[in-house]
Amino acid sequence: MDPTKLIYNLDLSEKSTWLTVTTPPAIKSSFAFVQELGDFHCGADYFTSRENLQSYLILLCLSGEGVLEYEEKTNVIKPGNLFWIDCRKHQRYYTSQEKASWHALWVHLYGPSAEAYHDMFVEQNRGSVVVGHDPHSPLTDIYTALLSLYMNGSGSLQTDIRASSLLTQLMLCAFSSTAGQCSGSRQ
Repeated sequence: MDPTKLIYNLDLSEKSTWLTVTTPPAIKSSFAFVQELGDFHCGADYFTSRENLQSYLILLCLSGEGVLEYEEKTNVIKPGNLFWIDCRKHQRYYTSQEKASWHALWVHLYGPSAEAYHDMFVEQNRGSVVVGHDPHSPLTDIYTALLSLYMNGSGSLQTDIRASSLLTQLMLCAFSSTAGQCSGSRQ
């Protein structure tokens, strides 16, 4: 694969969280795993432009507004929208100049099941990488649980397996959102 190309401006408030995770090879070869994750409160000048990163990104917009440029389409990302992209492909996402702020939860993930879930998500969503979700879905709780697992640094094997379980729930919920079916009690 070609080297990763990355240009970004992290216009983030102090309330933002960004965690990088080191996952052992035994987990990487068998399960979906977290690479990095965060809770970003973005200012007007926030953007990321990237390609050739062996990763998938699932981002949930909580407030404000973002813009995603991906596969020759421009999508406005509003509160309640989720996008799931393959970061090996060129992407650019940034704070909408109209709103000048953007609050999003996100996770970069990879592993044996990530590509299959992603491809089913896009197929079920008629080729789109953006979907709205039921506000009663457990998505926010799943992100919060993932963040809390890694807040004090990388954890144990048990932590990484729990994270893999949460990622599977997140991928399933994103997939189910394409049919308006990810709802239920919060965790």
